[in-house]
Amino acid sequence: MPDIYSGTGDGKVQSLISPTWAGARDPTSGSSASDSATRSSLFASVQRFAARTGGTTYRVHRSFLTFDVSSITSAVAEVELKIYGYSGNDGSIWGVKGLNYIGSLSIFQFDEMPGFSAGNQMFGNVTQYTEINSGGGDWSTSGYNSLTGTSDLRDDIESENAITIVMTDYSYDARNLAPSSNGTFNCGGYYSDDSSGAGGTGKDPYLSIKLAGYGHDVNTVGSSNIVKINTVATANVAKVITV
Repeated sequence: MPDIYSGTGDGKVQSLISPTWAGARDPTSGSSASDSATRSSLFASVQRFAARTGGTTYRVHRSFLTFDVSSITSAVAEVELKIYGYSGNDGSIWGVKGLNYIGSLSIFQFDEMPGFSAGNQMFGNVTQYTEINSGGGDWSTSGYNSLTGTSDLRDDIESENAITIVMTDYSYDARNLAPSSNGTFNCGGYYSDDSSGAGGTGKDPYLSIKLAGYGHDVNTVGSSNIVKINTVATANVAKVITV
């Protein structure tokens, strides 16, 4: 069962503070991007707050996780996205397909999710990569959270060399619904630049992948650790020496 960690180019893009919901949620670029932060309480979030001059303002934050999956050459049976939570579980979180980018994260990634269009909800239009977590008690701020991957995520891991998962707030951002009251609706999390833990992966986001194929141990080696038998991918192995 291989684990693939997010690349150091992962991070967060935030929108402009806008007096309108559409101005914060639908721009083609954000106001700032960071791919060097170790963690954020605004990993996936929506904010509504009072403006200094009166009225209401909004801001949206989306996180972008990148994974090199070129080493996966067998069929994927199951995949889970693991995110170590951090301060904030008052919102919801949902992973969708993003366009792959090379190098540093930029403000222009803010709306780069195939199927996304201004004024429309994401749900049913973009490609869903993970299940939805409703936050609150379901989102740990002191341990790893598991989000089950969809068949689209499994297919792209098998067929692509790299993938990007965009973490969005589901309740408001994904459904294109402006919050009706002031507040910060967030799920916090860690990025790959966190250096805690052995090998610098103590709290990094990662994909836990279970490969399909041969389902039994071979010479005391667990089946989950076997990728090939005599250079043949386990997905194509039906029997070993007629057994």
